[in-house]
Amino acid sequence: MNTFKIVALVFSSLFLILSLFLFGFLFSMKMTVLNADYINSRLESLPLTPLIEDMEFDETIERNPELVNLIKNVVIDNEADLKKQTGEMINSVYDYLNYRSEDLDMASVLKDTILDPDFSTSIVQKADLKLLFKELVFEMTSDTDIPYGLSIEPHIDDIVLDLEPWLKEQVTNNIPPTYDYVLGFRQDTDIVIQLDPVKEMIRNSLRQDFLNSPPSEFTGLPRAELEQKFDEVFNEIAGDIWLMIDIDMELMESDIPSDVAKSLEDAEDALSESRKYIGIFNIVYSLLIAFIVLLVASIVLIYREVKIASRVLGGIFLGYGAVSLIIVSIVRAIARSQIAKLDDIPASIQTWIGQSAAVSLTPLIVLSVVFLIIGVALLVVSFIYKRSKPQSGMII
Repeated sequence: MNTFKIVALVFSSLFLILSLFLFGFLFSMKMTVLNADYINSRLESLPLTPLIEDMEFDETIERNPELVNLIKNVVIDNEADLKKQTGEMINSVYDYLNYRSEDLDMASVLKDTILDPDFSTSIVQKADLKLLFKELVFEMTSDTDIPYGLSIEPHIDDIVLDLEPWLKEQVTNNIPPTYDYVLGFRQDTDIVIQLDPVKEMIRNSLRQDFLNSPPSEFTGLPRAELEQKFDEVFNEIAGDIWLMIDIDMELMESDIPSDVAKSLEDAEDALSESRKYIGIFNIVYSLLIAFIVLLVASIVLIYREVKIASRVLGGIFLGYGAVSLIIVSIVRAIARSQIAKLDDIPASIQTWIGQSAAVSLTPLIVLSVVFLIIGVALLVVSFIYKRSKPQSGMII
């Protein structure tokens, strides 16, 4: 073998080794962080319950423990559906990043997934909102000075139980326009819930108590006169009872649509920039595969013998697979030790982080094992392959 072939062989082998290590790294990225299925699998295994239980809310919300418990219970009870909707959003984003869709409108993506009105409606319908509605009834009468010792408190549970389906309907009716306003699909919205049915239930409950146990000054009056007296009393306090819930979104201190629009625009810009880099990544990935094939072909052409070429390539592939497995083992051990130091997080989350770290290394392990097998197979071929001898000339 002349000097040129030796130099070409050395450089081809060296570049092949380096290319294999680079390919292993890129392959791992393509199978993990750049793969929607991998991200969704990690999301699916994420234990939301300990996370939400330890979550700290805004100070305003923390002052209301019943509201905090409601939020936590809603998330925990709808964990599977929340993960499913989030997964669909991730798929839409990755379709854009991987050039399977041309445009990305994050407002539309959110409306079709996490902020889908039908999805939110199903959550509201399943949620136990009695405590929240009970507070609403108390707030409705908080500024009302009810005379004659009458009180709404003994009837609050019955009122809420009877009105819960109606109240849920009022909430769900306002979800679509609210989402459209927040996401910028409409310019204004006014959340209005007429509370006449609630007021009527309060009136009937107080009326019944008044008639069953009339004040001493009305003792002995006929029922018709008692009812008239009650109507007079209730009409005097009726103006202090809420008639409606009216939330004008435009009058709120923060401009929610503008804030959301700005956040979505920033997200779209970041994703657009990421899409460019992922496109470059995919080009490099494809070129690297072609380069590896070219290097393998060059080694085969340099030797022009199956036996020796198989032995050289087998040694390279076997070496890469073995070294790669060693590196993976070291990285896994380091990751395990570092994760073990995270003693300030729930054990289930610590376990999830460890599992995610292990799963992220799986593609590289599989690739290393595949190259090990190929390397062993080529070495076996190099030892058992017998070069065919040239046939002798024909005797006439």
